[in-house]
Amino acid sequence: GNPAPDPLSLRPLLSRSLGVKRNGEMLREAVSTLLPLAKRHDAASDPAVVGLLIAVAAFLREESRGAHHRTDFPYRADIARRSRLTLEEALTKAEEFPCSPTLED
Repeated sequence: GNPAPDPLSLRPLLSRSLGVKRNGEMLREAVSTLLPLAKRHDAASDPAVVGLLIAVAAFLREESRGAHHRTDFPYRADIARRSRLTLEEALTKAEEFPCSPTLED
C-alpha cells in the first residue's frame, strides 16, 4: 500500500506560517494546506489538527499580542480579549475560510 505520510513534513509549513511573524495570507495558506490533512486520520493528522487550530485562532486575532506579531495588524489592542476555539469550531471556520486575500485584509 501507500506509505504513511510523515508528520515531520508539516514542519516547514508550520514554521513559515505560524512562527513569530505572521500575516493573513500566510495563515490562509496554512489553513488551506492543513485542513485536508487534518481530516485524513493518518500519521499527519494530529500535527495538522494542532496547526489548523493555531492558524485559525491566529487568523481571527487581528492584532499583535505577546511574542506573535501580525505584520498586517501590527498594533496591540488596549484591552486583551480572551478567546476560546473548539476543534469543531476551527474545522467549521476553516471550511468557510476565504481562499484568497480580500480587499478588507
